[in-house]
Amino acid sequence: MTERRIVVTQACSGPPVEYGKITHPLIQDYARKCGADFYVMQKELDYAHIGYQKWEYLKLLNMYDRILHIDTDMIVRS
Repeated sequence: MTERRIVVTQACSGPPVEYGKITHPLIQDYARKCGADFYVMQKELDYAHIGYQKWEYLKLLNMYDRILHIDTDMIVRS
């Protein structure tokens, strides 16, 4: 059985959306090389702090064996 993998990032509003225009293709390329799906959380949910949205990743645990979060403002060189 193949391990199911996903790389996720967040870009809900403001500067992260602009950073994502540059970084998301790089992160997506990295995910592809790792045999992983790529997902961008774009909808801002009702949490006290934007960082708490990572709790939504719990929903992915039923579908994936490994989850990697990469901040949208990170430049990935693969």
